Amino acid sequence: DSYNAAFYNRAYTLKILGEYTSALKDIDEVLFREPESPKVWNLKGNAHALQSDYLSAIDSYTAAINADPDYAEARYNRGLVNLMSNRNIEGCEDLIEAERLGYERASTKLQAFLRILKNKTTMRQTILILLLGSTMLVHAQTKDTNQFVFTSIDEAVLEPLSVYRLAISD
Repeated sequence: DSYNAAFYNRAYTLKILGEYTSALKDIDEVLFREPESPKVWNLKGNAHALQSDYLSAIDSYTAAINADPDYAEARYNRGLVNLMSNRNIEGCEDLIEAERLGYERASTKLQAFLRILKNKTTMRQTILILLLGSTMLVHAQTKDTNQFVFTSIDEAVLEPLSVYRLAISD
């Protein structure tokens, strides 16, 4: 309704102006009336992330994803905050899922993160970091092309659900 829209719009404006505490109050007002709104939970996550309150941001993005599992923007945002929190596996998984859901910026951010990670570690260390505790199979395709292939693994490993090719330049 128009009441919630007014609070949402004011919260969005307050967030842009850097008035995060006031923005969060308005967001909570909207969530009181619309507790299953993924867009509002995503905005709350953004306000927390801008305050460097990454755990609260992750919780808010997770609430957005729980309200709408196909909400790619919340997956993207949670992925970025996970990476900022050194939760690299979770961050990469969220960015991969956001890309699968059609959020194009996710691929660019994932490539940039992998370039940074590659510069800090050896190729073998990078692969091991991304495999640890993940459902993703990661391997270097060839030494010449320096590409990673991410393959979602189902129980029947022979049939990959999706493949992501991310070129990493030296």
